[in-house]
Amino acid sequence: MSDYYLAIVDADKIQEYVFGPHQLKLIRGGSAVQRELNHTLLLRAFVKDNYGAGNLDGDLQIVEQPLEGFPTHLWEVIYAGGGNVVALFRDGGAARRYCADAERLFRSRTGCASATTTVAAWTQNWATTLSRAQSLVQSRKAARSLPEFSCGAPYWRTCDFCGLAPAAHRRRDPEGGEDFGCVACELRRANGQRPPYLKEIRGDLKPPRDFEALAALSKPENYLALTYIDVDGLSRFLQEKGAASPSSYRAWSNTVRHTVENGVLTACGLLSACLEPDATAPFEILLLGGDDAIVMLPAHQVFRFLDAFTRNFTIAGLSFSVGVVWAHHHFPISQFLELAKELLRSAKREPGNRVDYLVVTEAMTAGVKARDPRRTRKPYVMNEFLEMRERLSVWRQQQFPSNKVRALYRIAFEEREQATLDYCFLLSRLSEKHRGLLINQFAGGFWDRLERTGAADVAELWDFVEA
Repeated sequence: MSDYYLAIVDADKIQEYVFGPHQLKLIRGGSAVQRELNHTLLLRAFVKDNYGAGNLDGDLQIVEQPLEGFPTHLWEVIYAGGGNVVALFRDGGAARRYCADAERLFRSRTGCASATTTVAAWTQNWATTLSRAQSLVQSRKAARSLPEFSCGAPYWRTCDFCGLAPAAHRRRDPEGGEDFGCVACELRRANGQRPPYLKEIRGDLKPPRDFEALAALSKPENYLALTYIDVDGLSRFLQEKGAASPSSYRAWSNTVRHTVENGVLTACGLLSACLEPDATAPFEILLLGGDDAIVMLPAHQVFRFLDAFTRNFTIAGLSFSVGVVWAHHHFPISQFLELAKELLRSAKREPGNRVDYLVVTEAMTAGVKARDPRRTRKPYVMNEFLEMRERLSVWRQQQFPSNKVRALYRIAFEEREQATLDYCFLLSRLSEKHRGLLINQFAGGFWDRLERTGAADVAELWDFVEA
């Protein structure tokens, strides 16, 4: 295989592109543009631009056969998804031409987003070639990571939506108002009417008009939950499982992509299963890539969503982490995202499916950094997190007093001796039935073996659990 060339296309700063504006329709439009690039345009370029025969069928699906089994094939798509394309070519010139075409597609379809590409000749074996190509991509990304253009001169107006580029389009509304958007935001707006995944889940539902409309479906009302899911250690996993050949890498990388995508779509389908036609969808998939997903949900739907996703994630040897941010729908989307990333890093510090969360009750929050590790048991193993939901659901069914639950938050932040005393006093004021429920929740003691208490966690999650 000495005459093979490996081409890699890697999208730059996808999240910055999608979440540049703050309006839901423009975020949706950016996500739709990225999906169209990944699932359609970058694959159609192989067929449309005359690279010869390859391993895509008429529906642009990858044929699961190695290139060496088809002597007439001139290229083979190994992986396509999450802003990445990995493909083998017999001709180095064709590989470089495809990379140039991919870069032009990103610029023309997004208005501002770019992709980093590279072509590496086959050396020794598949694992070595792939490692070399990935290193070249990362080197080129680092070399070109210059500040994006931003403008502040008095002679032009900046985009009203992202604030990053000069306004190029003026739009008037029927009520006499007007706004000014840049080229990229106009492309986002043009694609913002079609949610990229809603048709696959339930085509008879309406997309949320904005974040406020989605929050209106929430309990408590006006709260949203941004849920960020990411597979743990995927690069290491693929190095071990996919090092033998392009076929093995393709099989495992596509298994991960389909597992994450199907898990998210199945979970969202479960949330909407009982809705009438033409109802507002109780979710918004903001971004769904190869190994991660960002979904905005009504506050009380997080547990059902994560339960369904966990049941569908069945890849042996792989785990995932989740960061969940509960906040008012007016909370800036950029802050939702930054806090979710921080929580995700916290959840990844220990192995296994884990979740860390934060309930934002103020306009500003210090996030995980200000957390007192003695006052919480976060991050939680996913099964323990879901079991807590089941317990609290029983509490609601048994009409556990809400004021006693909220008292746990105050008790959790007292000194150990005072907290223990107040906890015992709280028990004495409960009925026998409710006392048993509380004792069962802290079966290992109000303080665990690591000298932590989860009392504040119970109080924080109480409002987001249904009976």
